[in-house]
Amino acid sequence: MEPEAVYTKTEDGTYGVAWVDDLGRVGPRAVRWLWPGRVPLGKVTLLVGDPGRGKSLLALDMAARVSRGAPWPDACGTGAPACAPTADGGCATQCAPLGRTVLLSAEDDTADTIRPRLDALGGDASRVSVVRCVNWEDVDRNEPLSLARDMELLRAVSRKRSDTRLVVLDPISAYLGGGESCNNADLRRVLARVKALAEELDLAVLAITHLTKRRAAEAGLSRTALRKARRDLRVATFHGCRTAPWLLRLPGDPADAEPPSPQVGPSGVPSAQAGG
Repeated sequence: MEPEAVYTKTEDGTYGVAWVDDLGRVGPRAVRWLWPGRVPLGKVTLLVGDPGRGKSLLALDMAARVSRGAPWPDACGTGAPACAPTADGGCATQCAPLGRTVLLSAEDDTADTIRPRLDALGGDASRVSVVRCVNWEDVDRNEPLSLARDMELLRAVSRKRSDTRLVVLDPISAYLGGGESCNNADLRRVLARVKALAEELDLAVLAITHLTKRRAAEAGLSRTALRKARRDLRVATFHGCRTAPWLLRLPGDPADAEPPSPQVGPSGVPSAQAGG
C-alpha cells in the first residue's frame, strides 16, 4: 500500500512532504530470514565482539554457506543443540539461500587471507565479490568505499548479480566516510540508507564492529558490552533503522556475558549468542 503524501509550504515558499502510512491499511508480514532466527533479510545485523573472537571468520563462513546453499550450523541433522521444527516436521533452519555475497573488508588481504579461508570453508569463490576500492572521475586516486558518499556504487555492485543475498561490512567503522567524527544525524542517515538498500534488494547486511580493548575491559563482557558497542556507533539513535545485534564470545568467557535479544521479529527469536 502506497503511503499518503502530506504537503506543507513555508513562508519562504519551500515545499515539504511527509509520507504517512495509515496503519489500518498496512498488512502485517513475517520477518524473512537469511539465517532463520538469526540474520534477517532486508535489515542490518550487527556482529559485535572483542578483537580476535572470529567475527570475520564467522562472516566468511556465512558467505561460504550462501555460496553453496549449504546447511546452517543449527540445521537439523548437524548435531546442533537447537533446531526450529516446522509444522510438517521439517526444519526451518535447514539451508542458506543459494546466492552471492558482496564483501567489504578493511583488515584482511584478499589473496593471502580471504581466499584461502573461503577455500578452507568449502565456499564457491565465484559467488563472493570483494570491493577493493572506488574511484570517481573528479578524484585522481583510489579510495575506500564510503557509505556516506558511495551508496549508488554499492547498490550497483549488489545489483550486478540478481542473486546477491548478503553484504558484509568488516568493520563498518571503516566505511562510514567520517568515522567517529560523524555526528549522530549523519550516522543515522547513513545507516538508514544501508537499511533501505537491504530492503530494496531483499538482502541481508552484516555489519561487524569491535569492542575496543579499553571498552571490553570496562564491560568485562558483561551484559552492558553490547550497549557500549552500540553507543560507539550511535546505533541507539538510529530510530528508523532497526538492527539485530549479536555479541560474539568464546567458550570460557565470563559466565555473566548475557547478550541482548535481537530487535527483530515479534517472537520465536533464539538467544542472541553466537558461539566461537
